[in-house]
Amino acid sequence: LDQAQNCLERAQTGNNGRSYFHLALLYAEHDGSREKAMDLFAKAHRLNPHDSDILYERGELRYKMGQLEGCVNDKRKALQLERA
Repeated sequence: LDQAQNCLERAQTGNNGRSYFHLALLYAEHDGSREKAMDLFAKAHRLNPHDSDILYERGELRYKMGQLEGCVNDKRKALQLERA
């Protein structure tokens, strides 16, 4: 994961948040890295607040972490963005 992180961070241009999003997806798949994934989803969301994919996937991670209220909130926001 560290090597993937280094590659994605070097490749990031324009600060659009998509690199952080993809890196968060990698970390989200590993139980021991979920907090890091949450941090990366937060960075991605700050850089691209209108990207429903980020909120949807962060909601998925929150579900896995037992953060049900946060999961529902993220999924609801993602749906609102999709409808807009």
